[in-house]
Amino acid sequence: MKYISLLIIFICLIGCSKKKTSTIQQSLKKNENVVLIFGKRTFEKDTMYHKNGKSYSLKGDPILYYFDSYPYEMKELKSDNLVENDTVIINTTNQILLEHRYHYFYSSTYLVKAGDTIQFEYKNDAPYATILNKKELTKELNFEVSYNMKNDIYISDSQFWGKHRRHRTDKEYDDYYDILKANRVKQLTSLDSLHNIGNFDADYYDLFKTKLKYAISQLDFSDIKKDEIELKNDTLLANKIYKHFLPRYVFKEFEIPIIKKRNTPMYDYLIAFDSVQKSNLFSKKIQNYLLYYSLKEIANNYSLDDFKTYHKKFTETVKDTTLLNLINDTYLTDFISFKGKIDEVYLVNATKEKTTLKEVIDQYKGKVVYVDFWASWCAPCRVAIEPAKKLQRAYENKDFVYIYISIDQDFSKWQVASKEENLIYFRNSFVAVNYPSASFYRQLQLKTIPRYIMYDKEGNMIHKDAPSPKGTEIRALIDSYLAK
Repeated sequence: MKYISLLIIFICLIGCSKKKTSTIQQSLKKNENVVLIFGKRTFEKDTMYHKNGKSYSLKGDPILYYFDSYPYEMKELKSDNLVENDTVIINTTNQILLEHRYHYFYSSTYLVKAGDTIQFEYKNDAPYATILNKKELTKELNFEVSYNMKNDIYISDSQFWGKHRRHRTDKEYDDYYDILKANRVKQLTSLDSLHNIGNFDADYYDLFKTKLKYAISQLDFSDIKKDEIELKNDTLLANKIYKHFLPRYVFKEFEIPIIKKRNTPMYDYLIAFDSVQKSNLFSKKIQNYLLYYSLKEIANNYSLDDFKTYHKKFTETVKDTTLLNLINDTYLTDFISFKGKIDEVYLVNATKEKTTLKEVIDQYKGKVVYVDFWASWCAPCRVAIEPAKKLQRAYENKDFVYIYISIDQDFSKWQVASKEENLIYFRNSFVAVNYPSASFYRQLQLKTIPRYIMYDKEGNMIHKDAPSPKGTEIRALIDSYLAK
């Protein structure tokens, strides 16, 4: 359980258009955009290397994201500054909180307003920022990165394992927590000193003080007074550290038990949901966020019946239509009646048009059909997509059809991955609605991906575990069935 808590803390502490710097239009309307200019960088420090040869990089995770006036979910940004400078333009009239992760563990927060242009340069692969129209804030903008680079103390569990070939003991976790807490207290003392001599912008002081206050409280709940916890201050929801603090507060305040789901210890989110729903401790907006957070955990880790029950409770309590739509878009609740079906394999495409695998296969009788099961979170699946496209091109003028079926539980993550892989509008790209409920998946024993199956021209499944699109074996197999 300490491992889970530490992982959360690591993560805590750490609608846009994109154009190259040289092509920024001078006609951008002032106060309707935030312009972000990124100098080129290596990303080397965003990767952890271990003695066993494995590496873990931030590049697969959001490095840049922001929260705006609707703070429930972050909005991810993409910058292409590995080889040359890049510019990203956020269309907004609001103030935003921008987060920039770096050096694997760290994240700096920037308070940016419509009309601002913020430029990032990278020293030792860490971001140093200047708001070009507010150069007097340079010290504030770089307070976090400057402190973090001088006090680099993080050692992940995987790094510890690589060095010692064992996990930390409970005492070693406690000692490490003490080091982390002391480091944040030291940073807070430094911040207070700058503020006390009148040498720090008030808005940035409040932002960083709040961030440090709740970061410290996650390391030691005994260090924060209950009457100092702000549970009705909706403006704090834009602060990611505060949002990570809130569930931990719920676990402690309501004494939520730890259970096992999928052989993993976790807090019981059914009890957490019910406790928050009945409580009057929170503002309505913060209560909505906590119910939303709990419902997502229920969707990802509990049974379909549990999700149906708590989704009904959610819709009865939460009246925020944007939040309701977020849940609907993520978990395809419009198709909830099909999720438990076992007789058919139900699929939806990018526009949420429903079909079945049988209907798709029947549509292509007279052709050899190759089905690729994948997911947004599956790295080997993503690597195999480029060979898959080459295979498609090799047989595009023959009686051969390539079908992608994602087993993602989160429709929005599938959408993002599909856009990244240029599959979003591919005709035969679907999400599985009733995975793993359908008996087809049990008969196929589809537990690991990527996985490939193949149908002949009569619509009969001829391979339950076909070769991958990477090698020559699959081409020989396709050729043999095309010749029949």
